[in-house]
Amino acid sequence: MNFIFHTKRLYSAVNLTNLQYTYAEKDWIYDKHRHPYYEFLHCISGKIEQAVGDDTYLLGPGDSLIIQGGFFHKTRIIESSEFLGFHFDVENTEINRAIHHSNNIFITAKTEPTLQQYIMNWVTNFIHQYREILNLTSPSIKVEDFTFANSELEIHGHVILLICQIAKYAYENKEKEMKHNSFEVYIAEEIAKIIHTRSISDFKIADISSEIHLHRTYITSIFSKIYGMSPKQYHLNVKLEKAKELLLETHLSIEEIAERLNFYSSSHFSRFFTKQAGIAPSKYRNRHFSV
Repeated sequence: MNFIFHTKRLYSAVNLTNLQYTYAEKDWIYDKHRHPYYEFLHCISGKIEQAVGDDTYLLGPGDSLIIQGGFFHKTRIIESSEFLGFHFDVENTEINRAIHHSNNIFITAKTEPTLQQYIMNWVTNFIHQYREILNLTSPSIKVEDFTFANSELEIHGHVILLICQIAKYAYENKEKEMKHNSFEVYIAEEIAKIIHTRSISDFKIADISSEIHLHRTYITSIFSKIYGMSPKQYHLNVKLEKAKELLLETHLSIEEIAERLNFYSSSHFSRFFTKQAGIAPSKYRNRHFSV
């Protein structure tokens, strides 16, 4: 037997929250706030002023902005506007790295006409296809039924296609910039390799610092710049991925997985997994095995 193609497992968590299509009148303000997620904002009509940190962006029809997580931002409606927005988080470290490195991504007809046209078409099709199912006040929609659950899965996939295009654009821009910072990229990738080889060990930045002969503050700064997260968080992500792999691809008990990943106890492992993945390991395994 010869496989034409074969992959053992495809998995990449994308968390979507606060997906909304909104009309707001002139002078409406959403005051300064911040959250840990990326935020996508697309202006359909009108004019929107979006302040992010010390920067201010003016969005007209067709313009989009991807705001980095953790930054204070404030929205003000200059002219009565319709807009589509959502918050998202990407678990995959390479995708996360590409989007994070690009800072706030402002897409207009002048800066990126091809991507702008793609997003405009995507938004138009998305609203046309899913407006009714997302209008939960509609008496024809039952939130509990299969139709809504299936449409919710479709919506998730539809949004992921958009995020893929944004990530590709961010990555290509990042690659151009990185040609001028090849040493920093090399250092960050060496750190990532070390972390992967020690995914089940206790993480100590001091050990990595000694191994590559660079100050811990410097390597933390470089790694965070390139990967969009600290070395410690990257280590946690790698350990989480290993835990998910063992949960889905083996019949090891929770206790055996905890021991294999060098946790003090199964309860210690369960607390770690629940905090990082947002679901208990036993429920995560059962949810996937029940599909």
